[in-house]
Amino acid sequence: KEGGYLSPARFIPVAEENGQILELGERVFDKVCRFLKESDAVSLSLRYVEINLSVVQCEKIDLADRLISIIRRYDLSPGLINLEITESAMVYSINTMRSVMEELTKDGFSFALDDFGTGRANLSYLQNFPFRIIKVDKSFLWAEGESEDDHVIFENMLSLIRGLRREAVAEGVETKEQRDMLISHGVEYLQGFYYSKPVPEQDFMKYLEEFEMAKQ
Repeated sequence: KEGGYLSPARFIPVAEENGQILELGERVFDKVCRFLKESDAVSLSLRYVEINLSVVQCEKIDLADRLISIIRRYDLSPGLINLEITESAMVYSINTMRSVMEELTKDGFSFALDDFGTGRANLSYLQNFPFRIIKVDKSFLWAEGESEDDHVIFENMLSLIRGLRREAVAEGVETKEQRDMLISHGVEYLQGFYYSKPVPEQDFMKYLEEFEMAKQ
């Protein structure tokens, strides 16, 4: 409590280095499953929840068995979970990652490639791995209006994702102008503080309820 806010960018590398990220990752997965089982989120039009996987988790050949065991314990459909893997994670343990992703995809999970454009992965990963969603890193949206080159790069990233028949997520949406521009480009999903900052579970449920009421 005395330390105040601690960015994941600080504590996740420490947890990965000392091995605690494995327990932490499973605890997060378990808590999400419990939330989906015990709340009314699904009845309030929540389609799925995104859960990030660490590089260290992705290197474990038994990752699929562990996640499948947890979700079956809660008797939930794997379709309620979309697993996020950062682009930088894709350059480690490729064969293990492919095997894990194929097993989880067969069981009904889906995948998103996170922070697209910032890592060391090449475009073949988009072709050869079962990513349903590609999340364009926020740095490209924030730079989009700074120069013609930045604008062209951002537009072509979106065109590439559409051409590969994947769904695009634009990260870092903070203004109405950004939202309107992305919608005009046909981006399927928008993520950012324009919609909400990270909130506790109760506030999130209130958000879902208000969203559902606004549709009626």
